[in-house]
Amino acid sequence: MPIVITASEAHPFLPSLGDPTAIAEEKALHQDIRPLEIAILNLMADKQTTELQLARWLGHTPLQVRLTFVTTDSYVASVKAGHKSKSTPSEHISKYYNAWSDVKDRKFDGLLVTGVNLLDADVTSEGIWDEIQEIFNWSKTNVLSSMYICWAGFAAMRYFHDIKCHNGKTKTLGVFEHGIEADSADLLFGLPDRFPIPVGRWQRLHRDKVEGYKALELVSCTDEGDIFLVAENKAFKKGCKT
Repeated sequence: MPIVITASEAHPFLPSLGDPTAIAEEKALHQDIRPLEIAILNLMADKQTTELQLARWLGHTPLQVRLTFVTTDSYVASVKAGHKSKSTPSEHISKYYNAWSDVKDRKFDGLLVTGVNLLDADVTSEGIWDEIQEIFNWSKTNVLSSMYICWAGFAAMRYFHDIKCHNGKTKTLGVFEHGIEADSADLLFGLPDRFPIPVGRWQRLHRDKVEGYKALELVSCTDEGDIFLVAENKAFKKGCKT
């Protein structure tokens, strides 16, 4: 999916024109296809690094994709009020990001929600929780498919399935072997049955929290049962938990 790039407003951290994972907007408009519309709700402090990682990942498939970077209304308001981030220049936010309220009337093929610097063991105690709930609820009707990364995964489990995560006594840090338990959606297609993944987190979700939920499929976890990837079952129906 070549990333559609507006040549006159080149993004400093997305693929540049000439890269096989990028396509100029004027050229994209002459192709007889519609780009996939992907919204990225980027909650990370270092937004630019995250943008680059996700754009590179999304750019390596045959279709076009148009990225819309989004952040919470409260964050945009704080930037306009003079908040200075140590990781992302305010000018970058003002130029490349949309407040969620500015895109909530649109429809998207996909939604990616990133993590946030964890401040509380309970995701519902985070200051942005009310906004996150509103966005998650909106995604039910305005987004075809969603992916939740890091903290956003814990938040989605709590919001959609009322599954709580917990903080470990120590931070899980290192490279751990993971195995594939089930993968009906082929999310890990091409990977071997066992593969190493770098991990750095306080919060954990153990497999016994997910097993037995018909709504969920445990895709991958460590030998100790710490979950790496969970997918919603294709046959999932609202309210199904057993």
